Amino acid sequence: MGVENSRAGLTIALPGIMLAAMRTMRIQPFILCLSTLAATAFAGDSTPLVLENPRFHYAISPEGRNVAFVDRATGTNYLRAPGASPCARVRVRGREFPATAAALAGGRLTLRFGANGLQAVLQAEARPDCIVLRVESVSGGDVDALVFLNVPLTLAGTPAEPFGACAHSLNLFTRVPALPVLQSELRASCEKKFGLVGARVAIVAAPMAQLLPALQATLAGASELPVCRTAGPWAREVPFNHGSYLFNFGTLTETNVSDWIEMARSLGFTQIDNHGGGGFFRFGSMELNREKWPDGWAGWERI
Repeated sequence: MGVENSRAGLTIALPGIMLAAMRTMRIQPFILCLSTLAATAFAGDSTPLVLENPRFHYAISPEGRNVAFVDRATGTNYLRAPGASPCARVRVRGREFPATAAALAGGRLTLRFGANGLQAVLQAEARPDCIVLRVESVSGGDVDALVFLNVPLTLAGTPAEPFGACAHSLNLFTRVPALPVLQSELRASCEKKFGLVGARVAIVAAPMAQLLPALQATLAGASELPVCRTAGPWAREVPFNHGSYLFNFGTLTETNVSDWIEMARSLGFTQIDNHGGGGFFRFGSMELNREKWPDGWAGWERI
């Protein structure tokens, strides 16, 4: 028996049913489960709050601690030291405050950080291939930064493992420090100077053979950033990417382009990777070194 909020796509399960569902791992796909009614979510009930899709579920205690990160196919919990890490933290004037309370209702995860009134509300959306978290509001103080996803895993982040997980930024002002696609810690943050509200991250986790397709579907359907279908999770499917290439750090000019072509052909290489910085072009402004390329990018186009 449960109380259903059809508008938000949220099922609020009563405690006994929630515990049984976690034991059997038979909860229907795309459901965000709440352990009890929202009115009592901060009132001391110990049943975890569960975010899940068909491939994994992520459980948080009402005290804001990570409880489980489970491969639903095998039941393996890949969370490092369950109960030891906070699911989120805020930084205010140089001081960090971990999450101390959590509640889930109406598709929104509300986090509190101590008794100082600091609070963050995240929209939580379960999709077939990921779970998307979006910062909806931050209140109670002058917050400088918010870590709104913090999940340390026992995974080493290698292709030999049976399961993989990844946090992927979905817009420019969401910071994910680890490179995709195999990560040992899922972390996403945002800062006041770039914007807190609207920061979005996708949590992608799956058995290894399904991980790249899941990330492809996630980026194609949820990312606010340009999607390049010849790189990232699509890279190994593109024959062009299986060739070898030379690095150019700024020595390729109009006067020696023929030498570069001859060298590439003699080595069997089909690509030249142009890496900026130093005497080539400035990162950020992309301004070319005018001493080598007087016509700027117009000269580079001729090359």
